[in-house]
Amino acid sequence: MATATGLRPRKTAAGARVAARFSPEHEAFTSFPYALLVLDRGGRVVSHNTQAARLIEKAALPQRDLTCCALLGCRRADTVLAAGCATELALGRDTALPEMRVDIDTPSGQLAMWVTVASFGRSGGRVVLQLRPGVARDRRQRTDPHWMAGPTLRIRTLGTTSVESVEGPIGGAWLDQRTGQLLKYLIAERHRAVSVDEIGESIWPGASYAVGSSVRYYVHALRRRLEPQRGSREPSAFIVAQAGAYRLNAERVEIDADACEAHIVSGLAVADDEPQAAATEIELGVATGYFEPSRRKQHHVELFSAQFVRYSRLEINLNAVMLGKKQ
Repeated sequence: MATATGLRPRKTAAGARVAARFSPEHEAFTSFPYALLVLDRGGRVVSHNTQAARLIEKAALPQRDLTCCALLGCRRADTVLAAGCATELALGRDTALPEMRVDIDTPSGQLAMWVTVASFGRSGGRVVLQLRPGVARDRRQRTDPHWMAGPTLRIRTLGTTSVESVEGPIGGAWLDQRTGQLLKYLIAERHRAVSVDEIGESIWPGASYAVGSSVRYYVHALRRRLEPQRGSREPSAFIVAQAGAYRLNAERVEIDADACEAHIVSGLAVADDEPQAAATEIELGVATGYFEPSRRKQHHVELFSAQFVRYSRLEINLNAVMLGKKQ
């Protein structure tokens, strides 16, 4: 493993071997106040600075063939990296991974460290780790980063449409524009993949054959709106392309209409044998929907009314269908 403090000799025109001079960048790397390590595509450490050397020594780890997994505990149960390798995750993104908290085992106890990981190089074939000291009593110690489990999108359709990711609401005028129309159409057709032609005909009725370009443009715009941090090489977590068609990723997108219907159907299934449990389930469905709080008591009285059941199912289906027809 090469260290940042080692000098590699070079040959002059006369063939004499002289020590290579430090560049400002090299000096900055060497004297940086936090540990810096450079990894190859396999996660093996190929270079590190002075602070990293001290950290490796303190952790009693071998410098030869050291990997990020040995240092950070990648894929080890009960760690924030239990689901994957830091190097592999970084190579799959154009931007740095969000900072995460790890504990590094040493003979004298655990060291709390905050770690930032990013790929670099012309082809993104190298990875750099920065480790800065943390506080052992930090309450975020056991918090798994949400990006390790994958992004999640929550959409409210029963009432005013709203979109929220784990980072917060994704609102704005775009929901009432073409990009928002596309999202609403995909929500309405969320149980299947819809072709470019179908999307074009729904949003631009009677448009020419060139509508496919417009659809692809707005699909790209919608993906950027929902996933602003997604790298250009990363597949979309929310909008899946499938043989010339598009659909919402049901594993990553949660829609309140589905939760509402699931609660109501679950309640109806046990209505005869467990009326109290059925009432609870249906009330949860009602609470998920757009009913005003002042009206929930009234609807609770009607829970077992056939008219209310038909009304609930009709409203769920009607809202889903009409989402793509607005505007």
